[in-house]
Amino acid sequence: MGALTLEERRRVFLSRQQQASRQQLARLTVPVTVPESALRRRRLAAILKIAMIAALLATGWFTVHVVEFRLPPSMAEVLPRA
Repeated sequence: MGALTLEERRRVFLSRQQQASRQQLARLTVPVTVPESALRRRRLAAILKIAMIAALLATGWFTVHVVEFRLPPSMAEVLPRA
């Protein structure tokens, strides 16, 4: 008693699967509202990221033009001699 046949187990599995897919579809159809503060925060974070990238690029450009980097024409000149 209590043991299910293969066909009954298959039906139970399929009904659970259909119920789960219906629940997922129900969740997808409900509109999601995002608070305005979250949108502002996301926008501010994007602006800060852009500002940091611009600052790093400007610092690199300034450093390259102020400090003269003299790259050797060959890697053999850079390696220590033994």
